[in-house]
Amino acid sequence: MPHYKGLSLPEIKNEELNLLLTIKQFCETHGITYSLAGGTLLGAIRHKGFIPWDDDIDIMMPRPDYERFIRTFPDDNQADSHLSLLRVPDTPSSNLFTKAINTHITVNENYVNAKQYLWVDVLPVDGLPDSNTSNNIIYSIASLLRRVFALGRADTREGKTRFRRETKHLIVPIIKMLHLDVFCAKALKVLATRISFDSTHYVGIITWGLYGAGERITSNAFTDMITVEFEKQTFCAISCWNEYLSGIYGDFMKLPPKDQRKNHEMIAEKLITNK
Repeated sequence: MPHYKGLSLPEIKNEELNLLLTIKQFCETHGITYSLAGGTLLGAIRHKGFIPWDDDIDIMMPRPDYERFIRTFPDDNQADSHLSLLRVPDTPSSNLFTKAINTHITVNENYVNAKQYLWVDVLPVDGLPDSNTSNNIIYSIASLLRRVFALGRADTREGKTRFRRETKHLIVPIIKMLHLDVFCAKALKVLATRISFDSTHYVGIITWGLYGAGERITSNAFTDMITVEFEKQTFCAISCWNEYLSGIYGDFMKLPPKDQRKNHEMIAEKLITNK
């Protein structure tokens, strides 16, 4: 009888690593440029693997490579029928980027009212203006749109305080009724793609640019790529990793205080089939 087995944090990381290896092989076969990103790149540089308390993987791609990846990955990967992409559809449960998912592993995450599978985040990198002021404006607008979108997906039963739970009960139904989450997802893509990746000197993750203007790097970072070690495997990374990590984390080689070492607090269960 098929059944579900709960996964420990090390088992979750191992499943995510296997998914990342599948993506790496696909990108190498199809000439798609990618780089480890965010906490995953930080983990590679500082720990040569996962940040000890982390529980997810992020990669980024220049917008042209990203669009080609989401067009071809599902069609060319039919042998692994449990691997798929969670695209960016115009639905309330959509995401602002793509997730490569393993549909044999379900995930429950605090504060999120949506069905989820174990994932690797695939983030598009878009063009940014030369002006620091314009750059800051773009990230400020993106932050506002993301907050409204996230509220639309929020679980109204969850909240750290009674006030937050009651506020969600009031706001979330309004967002869903007016389809503001869908509007924000569409608006974010329009905002992110206003400047072509190939037409500008500066680029960055906009749709999920949680660290704001500090995410901005030069576009040639994706021309001069290097390889880094991650969990005894090698993966591609931008050559300006020091500038990138400093921009979003500051002194990134210094461990954060224990109360800031957070993860998704996910509960993952894997489908076990007896064959």
